[in-house]
Amino acid sequence: MNRTASEEIRARKRRRTVSCDCLPIPEIGHDCLHQQASITPPEPSFKLSLDNTLQAETEWSQRAQSIAAWVCNTSESPPPCQLPPANNDSPVLEAMSSESSRFRDVKAKIRRPRSCSPTKKSSQYRNTLLKPARIRVDVVHNIPANVAALLPHRLRNDIPDTIDTLHEEGNDDVSPDLDAIANNYLEECRELAGKPGSEPAYRMILYDKVIKILARHPPWRRTLSDNISDKLWNVSLKPPLPPPVVLPQTWIPLLPNHALLKPTQDMRFVESTQNSFDSNVERVRPDHRTFDTANPPFSPEPSESSTSSHLDSMLSTPKPDITVGISPDVFRPSHEGMLKAWQADNIVLSDPHTQLGDMRFPFLVIETKGLATDSNMIGAQNQAAGGGTCALRALESFEAQMLGVATVPRIVFSVTTEGALHELWVHYRIIEGEDVHYHMTCLGAWRTTLSRHANDFVSAIASIFQWSVDVYFQQIEQALDIVLRGGS
Repeated sequence: MNRTASEEIRARKRRRTVSCDCLPIPEIGHDCLHQQASITPPEPSFKLSLDNTLQAETEWSQRAQSIAAWVCNTSESPPPCQLPPANNDSPVLEAMSSESSRFRDVKAKIRRPRSCSPTKKSSQYRNTLLKPARIRVDVVHNIPANVAALLPHRLRNDIPDTIDTLHEEGNDDVSPDLDAIANNYLEECRELAGKPGSEPAYRMILYDKVIKILARHPPWRRTLSDNISDKLWNVSLKPPLPPPVVLPQTWIPLLPNHALLKPTQDMRFVESTQNSFDSNVERVRPDHRTFDTANPPFSPEPSESSTSSHLDSMLSTPKPDITVGISPDVFRPSHEGMLKAWQADNIVLSDPHTQLGDMRFPFLVIETKGLATDSNMIGAQNQAAGGGTCALRALESFEAQMLGVATVPRIVFSVTTEGALHELWVHYRIIEGEDVHYHMTCLGAWRTTLSRHANDFVSAIASIFQWSVDVYFQQIEQALDIVLRGGS
């Protein structure tokens, strides 16, 4: 201990002592007495006395306890983040922060689960939701005679050469130029087929080159109303799903042999998960109580698998790509007033949209798909099945107000497309006992890159528009007249 002060300082630096006041210091004053303690604990040295060593270890233990207490407090209530003071590196830091945020947003979008979109449906949707709702797609291939009698004349026998027939039965001065419309549509479909287009492209050419032109044909334009607004329909029009089967509380599940455990003295009981009593997944009861297999736990909430969602258990609300119905302007004021009153009271939803527009009683819904891996015909068919069923239910509610004294239309149509492939469907009801089944049967299919197919498709749409003006609207108007006269 006879070393000089400078030698002592060098020795302390080599040993990385906790503080300079932990070592014996000569009486010579030195500002190292006020030096802050080091973070690392002292390494025991044979030159330290026992008292100084114990003192150093005690101080380190107190510091460690203080740090541990600070960590616990921080984890419970973390302090607010404070930005560092601005300096010359601020632009660089801001750029790095912006880039980091951008990558976080990209990762979040990639990891975000796919929403339940009504535009992408599979055969599983048809079996699990459409079928329980009594919606039957392509089940009946031979249309019942009473339904076939309601079809337009030109659609009753395998779609004959309807362009020639339409010109023969109608006046050439007022008949639309179906040949020109079909040829224009043919060229557009061939161009898109050469360079596969997206769904909006196919939807727009079908609307612009066929639907809009025919709907605005002078003899029909006052009666018909069309839109391509992709507007959401009223959920009240969807058919109700059957109520779920609720098992009684006294129901005893049948467990497999490996799930039946015999109790032991020091063993905690396990139970199968509540969602599936025959599951191999087990969990330990946190309260250490015995699980009574004779009275399994009961929950009023329906069970739900980890991969399902609330939207997956419901029918998609229709939102057709293209819709054609009756224009409100064609109704007399008394008729329109009655329809508005029924609409306000939710009795007859003649306008199917959630936001009321310029359409009553839609009779044609169109669902289009492009040439993409995530779009297919079965998805378009499922969407059309929902839209056609809701259109039938609007007519069904209208028929309920007639009390059997008037005839109300009982069929509507839909078109489904996948690229150049086009299908025409008719929707109708079949009553079996107390159950109403909504059927959808195919009337024809075409590939509109072929000249004859394009002609037949355009003429089929024209015949439906002609039927809607001559038959569909006339039946609705006559039924409203009977209601206004008090049912006589």
